[in-house]
Amino acid sequence: MTFTPTMEFARALPPDFTFPKAEDDYDQRVILQIQTQGWSPVLVASYQDQPQFAFSLGHFYSHQHPEIIIMGQLPDIAHQWLQQLAVKITQAASPMVPEMAFDDIAEGIKMKLIPVALAHYPTYFGFANWIYSKLNAPFPAFQLVWSDEAGRFPWQEDCDPAVKSVQPLLDVYC
Repeated sequence: MTFTPTMEFARALPPDFTFPKAEDDYDQRVILQIQTQGWSPVLVASYQDQPQFAFSLGHFYSHQHPEIIIMGQLPDIAHQWLQQLAVKITQAASPMVPEMAFDDIAEGIKMKLIPVALAHYPTYFGFANWIYSKLNAPFPAFQLVWSDEAGRFPWQEDCDPAVKSVQPLLDVYC
């Protein structure tokens, strides 16, 4: 699928959706984890000038919920945050929405969901793009943006530069 800026996101999986054929053991493990646990974490190491990141894979398949990406956190922390969000997704009476805020995932850190722009999908969601390649429209995704210790987000001028530098904003507002 070729992404264009005006594409609409998929709202639900078609009833006949199937995963692509697994190409190796890793693919098989991830698909099985999505089918049995509802989602799988994908952790990506930093590369050249890109910070490390992690994203969920399977929330759209299991719950018709946007996938979630976290930029610039250590893999263990990102995985823990994704796990806490997975619990919230499965227990929520209503779906998470853009601009939704959290202060109960990590002590002393505020968080907010922002929608990810399609322009970032090829760079950050390669494996997810493959998993959802049979969709007629792209799957939706949110970025979980985290604050500095003073509660300031990367889009705020006085945010800690160390927090800004590892957390590029992937939102549609940029």
